[in-house]
Amino acid sequence: MSAPLGGDTSAIHIYWDEYFHGERASLWSYARKTPVAWGVLQIAILGLLVVFTFGRRSGPILLPPAISRLAPLEFVDTLGGLYERARAEPAVVGFVYQRFRGTLSRQLRIASTVSDTELAETVEVRLGWKENDLKTTLARALAASRSPKVKPEEALGLVRDLERYEERLGLKKKTAKEKS
Repeated sequence: MSAPLGGDTSAIHIYWDEYFHGERASLWSYARKTPVAWGVLQIAILGLLVVFTFGRRSGPILLPPAISRLAPLEFVDTLGGLYERARAEPAVVGFVYQRFRGTLSRQLRIASTVSDTELAETVEVRLGWKENDLKTTLARALAASRSPKVKPEEALGLVRDLERYEERLGLKKKTAKEKS
């Protein structure tokens, strides 16, 4: 630049910045006029999506409660139907008979290998049992469990008799539903 005519150039300052000429815009007002604002918005949305998907994968896993397809009585009906189709009455009587003998021998604290007669006599002596039907019921159950074929009515009667003896002798443990 050239100096004024005949003057001293050291005292003259010229400013070319818009700030000093009244244009005082912020960075945001400048960025608003460009596509930078839309880019920042898109990056923010992408960041939220990343946080959301990561949070869903690494959060606590809650499994839905498992709902049983079969009610307890349906299970009993199904098992009974299987035994009926297999004609397995001797097996059912044998199972109930062995369970009764095992529980009774543990209760009386005697060997499980004693005969039915000795078992019935021990019940009479130790527990004061007055009925003689226990001997015959045990003998009938043993015979039915060893025979190849038993009538369903006879098997049901033997199972009911053995369970009645279980209840009367106090061998059956009551469940929470039976106690209330």
